[in-house]
This record gives sequence, C-alpha cells and structure tokens, in this order.
Amino acid sequence: MESTKIFWLFIYKQFMDLRFNWKSTGFLLLSIILAQYLIIYFAYQPFEPLTVFYSPQEPETLHEGCLFDSGIVHSQTFYSPNTTEVNSFITKICGVNKHIKRFSHPQVMVKHIEECTEYCMGIYFHKFISTGPLKYTIYTNRMKLKTEQRYVTDNLGSSYSQSRDYKDFLKLQHSIDMAFTQQISDGQNTIKVRVDSMPFMRGGYFHNEAGLIFGYAFPICTIALMIITFIVPLVEEKRDGIKEFLAIATPLSYLNGLAFYIIRLMLYMIYADCVLVVATLYNALGVIPVIYVFLLVLLFTLSMMSFSYLISVFFNEVFHAKVCSFFLHCVPFTFLQIPNKVGVYLFSFNAFYEAWEVFQIFGNKCASFNFADLFVHITETRFSICQVYVILIVQSIMYALLYQYFAAIYPGIGGIRKPYLFFLKSKFWRNVNTNDYVTTDSGCDAIIIQDLQKEFQTRGRKILIADRLNMVIKNKQITVLLGHNGAGKTTTINMIMGLVQKDKGKITVCSERDASSYRHLIGYCPQHSIHMPYMTCRQHLIFFAKLRGLTHCEAAILANKLLQQLNLSKKAHGYGKNLSGGMKRRLSLGIAMAGETKVIVLDEPSSGLDIESRRELWDVLLDLRKTKAIMITTHHMEEAEVLGDTISILCNGRVLLTGAPLELKRKVGSGYILKLCTNPSQFNKDECLQFIRVDIPTANVMEIVPPTILLSLPYQHRENYGKMLRRLEKYQQELGITTISMTDTTLEDVFLHSTSKVDEIDGAVNCHADTNSSIPYHRLDSMNSVSSFQQLKALAYKKTLFVKNEWRLASLMISIPFLLTTVAILIIHMSIVTTFGKGLDLSLSHYNDGIIFINIPQDPHESILRISQLLHQRIIFNDHLQVKNLVLNGSNNVEEELIGMMKKDFFTFQREVIGCVKIDGGKSPAITILFSENMIHSSAILLNLVDNVINMWTKDVNQTTLKTIYAPVAIHDSSAASLQLSYYALLVPAGMFMLMFYFAMLPFMENRNGFKLLQPTSTTAYWFDVLIIDSLLFLGICFLLFGYQVLIMPHELYEISDLINIISALFFYGLSYLPLVYSFANLFTALSTLSSCMSALFFVSFIPTIVLSTSVGDMIKYSNFILLLRFMPDFNLAHQFRIINERFVNNHEESVPQSVRLELNNKRVLKLGNFYYYALIVFSLLMSFFVLVVENKKRRYAIENLLKFSKVTKKSDQCSTPDQEEDRLVQEEKSIVDQILKDNSEHEYPLFVQNLYKYYTELPAVCGLNFVVRKKECFGLLGVNGAGKTTTFEMIAANRILSAGIIKIDGVDISQETEYRHRFGYCPQNDCLNNFMTAYQILKYMAFLRGIEVPHVRHAVMYWLEKLDLLNYKDVQVKYYSGGTKRKLQTAVAMIGSPSLVLLDEPTTGVDPASRRFLWQCMQDFQKRDKTIVLTSHSMDECEHLCNRLAIMADGRIKCLGYVPELKQLHAAGFTISFKLVSGDVSDEDIQFITRELRSQFSKCNLRENHAGILTYFVKAKDSIIWSQVFLKSEQFFRAFSHLIEEYSVNESTLEDIFLTCGTRSHRNECVNDDYNYRTSETMTTSQIEDV
Repeated sequence: MESTKIFWLFIYKQFMDLRFNWKSTGFLLLSIILAQYLIIYFAYQPFEPLTVFYSPQEPETLHEGCLFDSGIVHSQTFYSPNTTEVNSFITKICGVNKHIKRFSHPQVMVKHIEECTEYCMGIYFHKFISTGPLKYTIYTNRMKLKTEQRYVTDNLGSSYSQSRDYKDFLKLQHSIDMAFTQQISDGQNTIKVRVDSMPFMRGGYFHNEAGLIFGYAFPICTIALMIITFIVPLVEEKRDGIKEFLAIATPLSYLNGLAFYIIRLMLYMIYADCVLVVATLYNALGVIPVIYVFLLVLLFTLSMMSFSYLISVFFNEVFHAKVCSFFLHCVPFTFLQIPNKVGVYLFSFNAFYEAWEVFQIFGNKCASFNFADLFVHITETRFSICQVYVILIVQSIMYALLYQYFAAIYPGIGGIRKPYLFFLKSKFWRNVNTNDYVTTDSGCDAIIIQDLQKEFQTRGRKILIADRLNMVIKNKQITVLLGHNGAGKTTTINMIMGLVQKDKGKITVCSERDASSYRHLIGYCPQHSIHMPYMTCRQHLIFFAKLRGLTHCEAAILANKLLQQLNLSKKAHGYGKNLSGGMKRRLSLGIAMAGETKVIVLDEPSSGLDIESRRELWDVLLDLRKTKAIMITTHHMEEAEVLGDTISILCNGRVLLTGAPLELKRKVGSGYILKLCTNPSQFNKDECLQFIRVDIPTANVMEIVPPTILLSLPYQHRENYGKMLRRLEKYQQELGITTISMTDTTLEDVFLHSTSKVDEIDGAVNCHADTNSSIPYHRLDSMNSVSSFQQLKALAYKKTLFVKNEWRLASLMISIPFLLTTVAILIIHMSIVTTFGKGLDLSLSHYNDGIIFINIPQDPHESILRISQLLHQRIIFNDHLQVKNLVLNGSNNVEEELIGMMKKDFFTFQREVIGCVKIDGGKSPAITILFSENMIHSSAILLNLVDNVINMWTKDVNQTTLKTIYAPVAIHDSSAASLQLSYYALLVPAGMFMLMFYFAMLPFMENRNGFKLLQPTSTTAYWFDVLIIDSLLFLGICFLLFGYQVLIMPHELYEISDLINIISALFFYGLSYLPLVYSFANLFTALSTLSSCMSALFFVSFIPTIVLSTSVGDMIKYSNFILLLRFMPDFNLAHQFRIINERFVNNHEESVPQSVRLELNNKRVLKLGNFYYYALIVFSLLMSFFVLVVENKKRRYAIENLLKFSKVTKKSDQCSTPDQEEDRLVQEEKSIVDQILKDNSEHEYPLFVQNLYKYYTELPAVCGLNFVVRKKECFGLLGVNGAGKTTTFEMIAANRILSAGIIKIDGVDISQETEYRHRFGYCPQNDCLNNFMTAYQILKYMAFLRGIEVPHVRHAVMYWLEKLDLLNYKDVQVKYYSGGTKRKLQTAVAMIGSPSLVLLDEPTTGVDPASRRFLWQCMQDFQKRDKTIVLTSHSMDECEHLCNRLAIMADGRIKCLGYVPELKQLHAAGFTISFKLVSGDVSDEDIQFITRELRSQFSKCNLRENHAGILTYFVKAKDSIIWSQVFLKSEQFFRAFSHLIEEYSVNESTLEDIFLTCGTRSHRNECVNDDYNYRTSETMTTSQIEDV
C-alpha cells in the first residue's frame, strides 16, 4: 500500500516535469516528427504495379578463337603460370605474334592487376594438362559483383546488372572453354552460344526508398530525442543532488526511476505512433503490417531507454553527457560496416536496423508478410524477426542489470560507492537486521556517535576527519557543530546521512544503525540548495511531506504553515527555477522540515541569507526545537550563540569542547571588551591604558579601528569593572574619549582560543601569526593604462595556460577534425578500392534451390536431344535444383512464355527461377542462355554449365572437364567521384565545428564564473586581443591539418593545390565563426544550452548542403537559396567543399574535353573566391555586433529599453523621498557630495557617488544614492537581500549600467571605462577564479593587466602569495582549493598592483573564523598603506571590526550613514543583559520574578529571549549609557539572586540591532535587484523592534 502511494507520487512528479517543460518538449517532438515527415515525403514513391522489362534486341553471340580476339574491350590481359604447357596452349590458339604479358607466379599477376589503373583481367591455369580437366581462375579489377551474393533482392543497395558487369567476363570465359574443347577434341566447335537476360518485372515495394530512409531516420531521431529528454534529465537530477536527496527522503526512491521510465515510455510511444502514421501514409512500411513494426519500435524503445539509463551513470555534467552520449551512440554505426553479427547482439540500433532490412527484403521478395514469416530466415546470414525481438528484450534486461551494477559502483555526487564485487556478498542478497543496539536513554538521545573514524586520501596525503569521535545529539535540543573548513563537520553529517561511508565506529539514530533504515526519519538540508525547477514552492513542500508519510490534507496544512514561517507565501506558486538564491535556501529548509521526521540536520542553513531572513529562520528552528532534535553546522557565531543549547567544537577529528554558549565563554573566553571611540587629536593610547590598568592590571589593547580602540578586560577582574568605568567616565573628556561601551567576549573568540591548530586543507597555516611579509612591498606608482602589447601578452599567457593545463581537453577537441579527416579519407579510399573475398566456383552448387527451364523444338534433332539430356543430367546432379521443360503455348516465344509465368506469381518466380536454356537449330545447334537478373552470377554459372555440356557433347563423355573460378581483386578507380568525395565535405566541416566548441570554452567559463569581471581592461581591446590569439591558434591547427593531410592523402585524392584551397577555407571559416562563438559564450550560462544552440545552428545550416549542393545542376537550380544561406558559416564551408569537389572531378575526368572543363570551372556557382567574400562580410558584421552591442552594456541597455517601450520620465517620481524623512547624517552626506561636485574636487576622493539610480522594468532598485568614501577609509555598505546594495556594488564595479547618476574613482568617471577599471580592484561575492590556473599564474596574469613592469611581476606575485599565506598553493590548481583558500586568493587578486580602491563583496562568505580573522588582518594592513576599501557583508561582526563608516540600505535608499559609535547612539541606544539560570527547568513564576526584580534596577527592560535556561533582556536607554552604573547594578543583582542565577553577561547593542532598526524591508515588492525579489510584510513598530 505504501509502495503504491509513493509510486503514484513519483508519477505526479514526472507529470509535473513534463508539464513545466511542455513547450520545449513539444517543440522538440514536433521538430523531430516534422523532420521525419519531410524525409519520408521527399523519398516517397507512389506504389507502382509490377511492370515487365524486356529488351527486344537479339541476344549477343559469344565468339570463339583467340581469347584476346573476342571483342573484349579491356585494356590488358595477363596469364599465369609461365610454363611450357600454358605457353603452348596460348601460342597454338593466338599465335606467336601477340604481345601477351605472362607471369610465373599468380601472386605477382594479381598484384599487377590490383595496381592496374585500366580495365585488366588475368587468367591463372591450375595444373594445366592438355588432355585432362581444365581448372582456371579469372581475376578482374573492374567487376563489383561479390562472390557471396546470390540474389539481387537480398541486397538493399544499388541494383546490379549482370548484363553490364559480366559482359567481358563471359566472352573471356567462353573463349577459354571453347579453345580448350577444340584442343582436346582436335575438331572445330559448331555450336553457337548466345547470352541474354530473361525478362523481369519491377514495381511494388522493390527497393522501397521511403522504407530504407525511414529505417535510418527513425532510430537516429529517436536517439537524438532520448539524449535530450532522457539522458539529460537523469544527469541533471544527479548533478543537482535530487537523486540522492530522494534516496534520503524515502527508502522507496527506486520508484522514481520506474515512474520516469514509464512516463518517458508513454511519451515515446506517442511520438512513435505519429511517425508510424506518417510512414504508413507514404508507403514506408511496404508489405509489413503496422502491428509488427510497432512491436519492433516498442522493443527498440525499451532497449534504448535501458541503454540510456546505462550511459547516464557515467556522467555528472549535462554537457559531457550530451557530447559523449552522442559519440557513444555513434559506436553502433561502426559495427554496421562489419560483416558479422556482433553488432546485432550488442547494440539496439544494429538490432533494429537488422530487423528493418529483413522487413525490406521481404518487401523485395514477397507480396505479403504473415505471422509465420516472423520466424523465417529470409537469407542465410540474416536473423529472423522473432530472433531480433528476443535480442531486443535480452538487451533491455542486460542494459538494466548493467545500469544497476554501475550505478552501485559509480553512484555519482553524494552516493555511496559499493565494492566491485558487492553482489557476491551475502548481505546483498538478504535483509540484515542491524537493530541490535538500543541505548537506555533512547528517549533523550536522538543521535549517538561512538568511536567514529574516517580518513581521506587526497593528493598523496592522508587527512584525518574523525578520530574516534564521540557525540550525542539530544532530543528537543539544538546542537551546533563548529569547526574550521575541513574539520569534518559536513563529512560527519554525510556519514550520519549515509552519503559517505565511515571507516569504523557506530552511528545510532532513533535506535537504528543502518542508514537505509533511519535516514528517511531525518529532515536533511545540505550546503547546496535543493529544488526541482518544475515544482512551485508549495508543491515542493507538499510533495516531500507526502513522501515522508503525511496525507494530502496534512501536507497541505503543513506547507501553508512553512510558507508563512519562511516568508515564502508570496512565492508559494513560484517555480523553484525562478527563485533567488536566498529564497532557494529557505525552500531547502522548508523541504527539510516537511513531513514526519524525528530529527532535523541542517548543514550551514543560513548561508547566503541576510540578517532578517536569518532571524526568521531562527524563530522557525526555535519553534521546531520543542518537538524535534536539531543538529546544525554554521560559520555564523552569532547564530550558534542564539540557537545552540549545546555547542560542540570539532578539531583534529575529535570534539574539543562542548557546552552551552555562556558556559564556554566563561571557560575559554578572554573577558569583556572595552570599546572607546576617541578624538584622534587628543587621545593618547598609552596614557589611557595606564589609566585603566590601575583597576584592571592585565588589560591590553586588542585592536584599533580608527577612531575606535578595543581593549580586553579579563574576567577575573569583573568586580572592578564598575570602579574602572566610573573613573573612566569622570576623566573621559581629558583622555580624548567621545563614547564608551562594553560587550562580553564573543563565541568566535571562544572558538579561536580553543582551537590551537587550524585546518590544513584550507591552507591557513599562519592565520594566527604575524602577517608581516619577508618580501618587500612594491606599490603601483603609475595609474596609466596598461600598454596594448602587455595586455596582448597577458591574454596570450592565459590562453597558453589554458591549453597547457587543460591539455586533455585540448588534445580531445583538436584531435576531432584530424580524426574525422582521417575517417573521411579512409572511407573515400575504401570506396575507390573495393576488396573481395575468396573466389567463387561458377557451378550450380552456388544455389541452394532453384529451377532451370530448358526449351527445345517440338521435333528436335538428335544433337539437340543429346545436349538436352546432358543438361538434364548436369542439373539434376545437384539434388537441390530442378529442371523443367519449357513448353510454349500457341504462338508464344520463350520470352513471352516466361512473362506469362511471372505475371501469375512474380515473387515465387524471381525467388526460384535461375534461368532458361533455349536450344534450337539442327546438326549444329544454337544455345541461348537467358539468365535471371535476380540470381547474381547466374549468367556465368549457366555459361559454365553450357560450356561443359558442349565439351561433353563434343568428346561424347559424361564427365565435366571445365571448372571456372570468378575472383575479383581490389578495384582501383583512377580518381574519386563527386559522390565519394561528399564524405569529405560532410565529415571535415563537422570536425571543424566540433573544434569551434574549444574556442568557446574559455570565454564561456570566464563569463559563467565571473573571472572576466576581474580583468581591468577595455572591452573592445580585450576581445580584439582574444580574437588575434584565437586566430593564430586556429591558424596553427590549420597548418598542422594541412601537413597531416599531405602525409596521408592517397595519390588518387586531393592534390597540394586542392589542399591549399581546403585549408584556406577552414581558416576563413574559423575567422567568421569566432565572433559567433564569443556571442554564444557570453549569452548563455549553461554549457548544455550553449552546446544545444550551436548544434542546432550547425544542423540548420549544414543539412541544406546535402540537398542544395549535391551537384553543379543543383547549385545552379538553387542558386538564390545558396546566396542567402552562405551567410551561415557552416553552410558556407560545406558548400565550398562541394565546389572544390566538383572542380576536382572536372579536372580529373579524362573523358571531359579541356574546353568543357574550363567552361565548367568558370561557372559562377563554382568560383572559389565567393566563399572568402562571404566569410569576411560575416566576420565583420558579427564582430561589430558583438563588440558594439553584445559587449557594450550601454547600447544593449538602450536597446532593451526601446524594446520594452519604458516610460523613463516617470521613474524618478517612484524614488522621490522628502528630505524630512531622511536621516540627518544622510542629509549631511548629500550636502557634502553636492559641495564636492560644485568645487570640482572629486579627484580627492577614492569614490564619489551622486544621485545614483537603477531601474528594472520601471521598478526602482537604487534610488538617488549620495555618498563619498575618503582615503584610508573602510566603508561598509549593508542591507538585506533586495535592499539594493549588490546592485550598487556592481554599478560601482562597472558591471551594470547606471540608469542615472555619477560614479567617479579618483575623479575618473565611469564612462572612461579603461582608466576607470584600472583604478580599482574587485573581489565579488562568488568564486570567480579560473580553475585551471594556479595561484601564481592568476596573480601573474593580473599583474600584467595591472601594468606592473615585467621585471617586477614575479616580485609582486610572491609578495601577495606570502602576504595572503598562499605559498603552499603557489603551484596547485584552483580547482583543488577549499572555499577559504579561494577567498584569500580573490582578495590577493583585488589588491595586487595596489589600486587606490578595493571593492570587496562579502569577502569572507563561507570562510571559517580563523581564516576570516586572517583576511581581516590583511585588509587592515592594506588599508594602512593609504588605500581605501568598500565592503559589503552579512556579518555585522565583520563590519564592526573593519569599517570606519557604514551605510545601511533599505528599499534602494540609504537609511542611515555614519561612524559605528554614532549609529549605535542614534539608532540602538541600550544594551542586553543575559542570565544563565542555575536550573534549566525554570518555572514561569521564577521568570516573572526575575523580570520584575530586574525592572527595579533597569526600568526600561524587556525580556527578549528565553532559551535553554538563558534569559536575555534588552534595556533601552534614552540618552547615553552610564556603563559604570550598568555593571555595578548587574553585579549587585547577580549576588542578590545567586540561588537562581549561575552567571550573567552584559553586552552593548550590536550593529545587528541598528541594522534591524534601519535596514528591514519596509516595502516587500516584486523582484528588482540583488535577489530580484522584494518580500512583502508590514513595517515593524518600535515596540516590536525593542522586543526582537
């Protein structure tokens, strides 16, 4: 019952997928069906009734005499061996005057025939005895009839004509036979022999062109359809983690694969039905009933789906899956050329094609197809249809089993890899019960970890993740796991979830030890956001709630509740694909909470969320804590402090510390922090420190962030805090102190103090050390732009690194045109040189069955009777053959009688009748051989029969003496024909198109990862330099291809002049294609989409050449279409190759007169120069469009606005804000900005911003920002997701267009792009580094672009490597770096060259506390060198630690701005006091009592939080806080109620309090900026702010 419910839920999921993608899927289906319709339509031939073909001319008489005087038109004839008997035989018949070439050994003769460029034949006499039997072999190099073939109807290729191919052979055969007969009989032969073909009929479904094409088109189109609609979705689910996430959510996740299989099968059957309808309408099925074809299609589809499942196992990226699956599906095509059955057994395509050829052969040979025919072998080498059905079924099962095996050993991202021989273990075949351990405290302990061990092997070193780790996660508590990057937090969670296999130890969850038994009881949220693009937020939550056991009604109620709690109500019907990063994160959290789970495990749940969203998440988790056990990991220490009942700190694979936050602070913390905001002109640090040490002897200076100084006050002197503060307040003005504040040590300090060693993986080996570098510092003295040559050199350096470091990719992509060129040349060469098997004994034993008719006159001469008797005797000697007398009816002749028999039963007649021998005349009979055109070799075999009978008649014996063997040798054409050369015109352009993907890789990679934004260059200069470098590389590849073709090109193919034309065309093709590649690389963010669009363009432009450029006549006929299509590079190249081929054929066709050849080559359609005109025009247009439009943000923005018909005049009204609503400090800043602009003094400020606006679809994202950033200042720009800060940041970084306003750096306006970009360094919030480069290479590249002189580049790079502690990673590629190491490298990239301004967008996102502190120190050191930093961050601690001034944004405006102490005094006057109670189980009466008593000390205090036995109160202050009174009263209160209170902590109001006051969303509208989404809710009231 449960399985059925889950199965239908997965069926619903698959339907949702199809519904969401119905447009793309429908378009694809219609396109493929339409393509097959057009293919069948153009190949369609109306059904024609059977028609008789009969030549009324007299049969040709075979002459006797010299075997070289028989009218044979071949150029040369040889014989072997060169013996006395043979020479005597030849001399006696032909005389001694004949120039006859003789060979002693037949092998030498055959070699000469093979190398002969003319029509050559040779005779090899086997043991020639003048009186004995004659056995000889005729070798020929021009006949194409293969020895193993028997029936024309068994072949689906071009028809053979024995009348043409055997014409000269029969003459030579007969002349040898008769010469030998005359020699041994010493008489003259008087019998004349004539040879002609029988009348034959054609029509019906013989060589059904539509059927043959359908047999190729349908499986190929089906494969293309399955790659896109089957393999790609499977790989996408695996890549996005959906596959493994479903396995966690339910133990029945395999039903998802079954549902996918069934839904896709239904889709493919609809497609197959449509195609079969078309095929039936246009006679493509021939005589085959549609039911048998449908059964074949069904089994083929099932087998291909299983094969596609198998292919999907080996890929985790969609692009790799698309490209490689295409090549994997091409493998079966190679087996089509191999004359054995291996391909049919191995591949579904070959099996389908085998069955389809059998169907077509039935159409050739039979009038109908019946059920019994399913079991018939239509030829000796063919399978029966039933056998193919069985093979397809077996293939489906085998592919499915292989999929199950390889999916187990290559599970993909997040899966557990099983050993290669896992199926041999007994555990695999039986369900092992592992629930033998139950703890006595099972009601309290949700997760128990005992002696857990895990070790990784990475790049030659062992990394210990868990070293006998022991932990307990309590029910109804939140346990927070802290640790450095690489400490094992995520790995521990993955081992709990069963995603990573543990080495040793026990993990017990809800009394279960087997991960497959318990993990569906866990609500899991991994580090990356989980969502399905085709489901809405509400559908996600309902789906997973039902998956975990809820009914539909319960799931719907829970979904609505979670949507409200996670602030996703407005996006309840928004698809996951369209959500912002923050919303996807919240949706992932909702998915983890949906359903009947016992435990919630969250891996960095608030990553990427702003402060307000984080707070909302905390409320949800605190509510869930009442019923579930919760385990989270985080790098946000404030989050751990607010949520954690228990904090566990991991270090070196073990739990270093565990306990409540306040407990850990007192155990490890350094004490309180005294913050003094000073007047720099009056303040003396040493004097102040000496003053404080009177009461706090061990006080010391922690940090100085002008104008604030931070001092550490140890806990052991806490009773003296009040006394010290009272004296400090008394002498505040004399000491130069403007404001005083106090705060307790943070959990981050506890963490840093407790972990003596840091993560080696992250590389922060010196995070706690002095950051002074041993390498002297060199600043960038000149701010002039980098020279054009140095920029070109830098880009060439990067391209060289890309080719070198990614050599596997380069080798693969560059080898493709070489490989396809080789294949094309081999195919052409093989088509020119045709090889055959063993020789064929031209006797009746070649046929398994058949009938030979004999016709003699009614009153025959005895000679005729004797010959007739001998013929009967020789025919019936073969048991499987029949001989029948042909009796003429009335006035009919033999031909008319045969026609009458054919009309009665044509298919039986052509299948059984070998020929007819007509004997007439008198004493000297005349024999006419009428051979069947359907029976291949029947003419030569019947002639051998007749010649033997003549020999027997002449000698009057009953024994055959003549044995002829037909042995065709390799056929050499003097040159390739146009049709053969078409392979070159098909494969080489396809190879060059695949090569163009390589040139798209680097631009696409840099556009997607954002590395392009880090490069301080002019867009125009950058892309023209890239074009020059790529053109040179492409030219080098063309030269290599030219040399390669010169080496391997056969003499009968292209000459050097042709190859020069080919290589020139290839280079200009690449030149015209590169701008198109750059455009695609910058327009698409998914490699699979890029490949799909380029492939679609290729096929659209390439396929028409097959129709329009096949011959000169077609080129002339479709010249108008060709003129338009040549603007498409792929068509232009393929068409140029067709022109080169036509000119090559004209120049090498010996029968074409020179005048005609010149006339053909001078035709307008065959001129080579037209290609280059089109290529240069396309290059100019595309490059101009790319540089001037695609890469020019201003022009593109203007075009977008024109297309949207925006009403710009109304936009400013939406942002108007009355001055009285603005903060006082904001107004003052605006006045300062206006004055600076008036005085033209912008050059004195590193950053100047005035009246900055940005709109999206007429909605404001940034509204009239005004601020300046001063030298040596760290300026923080804060705001919630959607406030406009990232949009502002990207406009400053010149990555987005300004709607209005002014931005200047050092007085340089943003419109002066080159100089403007050169003046700032940029560190975006995402990882924007090229993975193939090392730290040294990236910094060296950026040093070049920054204009650092070449001799100083290495010095500057080494300085920043040492400064940012990256020396250990100097030569390690970025793809091996951890997140923290990447952030440090990006910071170095922003700072190298010492630009006057550095923009840091969330520089420490995802970085552990130690690495974060290290980066802070580096930023402060950089700032001390007269440099300016602009910073955005979601970490209030980071902003408070680094920033001199802050601006907090909301709704696109600056809400407050100023120094941190000023903002605290203006917007968050007050402090918090927390009490840790003696007992965690405290009653409401005790809480009310403590609150009441505390209000007697602090009248305006409100209970903010009651959590884990800790009460937190916020005390609001009207004016400034007298900290001495605060600590004196707090100490008195603590001592008075020590029986209730174990410990207390006092903290000043934080920057977070200011942020929540000023930076919350007052209007939550639709998406317009960073998230592209505003959320709606009411503005918080003052009382709500106080009670937060």
